[in-house]
Amino acid sequence: MWRKASAFLHVQVKTKNWNDAIDESHKVAETSASILSFLYRAHFPILEGQFLSGDKIKGGNRTSHGYSGEYYYKRGTTFNFKPEFEKEISLLTDILTKPKSRIDNKINNALSLFNLQTSILDGGTRYVLLATCLESLLLDKNDRDYLRWRLAEKSAFLFAQNRKEIYNKVKKTYDKRSSFVHGSGEPICIADLNNMQDIVVSIMRRMVELRNEGFDTMEKIDEYITELKFRE
Repeated sequence: MWRKASAFLHVQVKTKNWNDAIDESHKVAETSASILSFLYRAHFPILEGQFLSGDKIKGGNRTSHGYSGEYYYKRGTTFNFKPEFEKEISLLTDILTKPKSRIDNKINNALSLFNLQTSILDGGTRYVLLATCLESLLLDKNDRDYLRWRLAEKSAFLFAQNRKEIYNKVKKTYDKRSSFVHGSGEPICIADLNNMQDIVVSIMRRMVELRNEGFDTMEKIDEYITELKFRE
């Protein structure tokens, strides 16, 4: 027997007016959903929002109620909570709610794109969004040319092992993305999506590792990659 049909997320925000409170609450809820979407690679829809406003007055609290409206419902899969995700959830929450660097902003943008693609049924659209997610993580204003090559190279050098395999895999995935956008090539299948998600998740986690090691800009990460290239 099912005891729960949904999970309840309680967030507290402090703002100057009612509309800002609604916007900020929804933003925090979306942040939480994006982290879950990344970890479980599935969509976690926000079905509805209820808002309580508390104004402190003498003798206690005066409360009023607000209702934000409904969001669409999409029947999903049941997931078991994984305790090993607790540390990662805490870290990603800190990055998304208290960004301190350009790398934090890159991770934030990429998580939003990843979350968005989980809500879409069309495989081709999801694939393009995942490719955009990868670009958002690795490319900067200096990477205007040879995008396919730059993405593959950076992806490969972020890992100590299997660099040639990663390099070729990223090139192939970007080629498939280009073929879809230009209306040629084979349709995007589930295996393609899973492969692309594997790449994005691995790169995202590696970027978080580098961020924790003090790499707070893409320029520093590019310098690190250049140093590795000259070592070899």
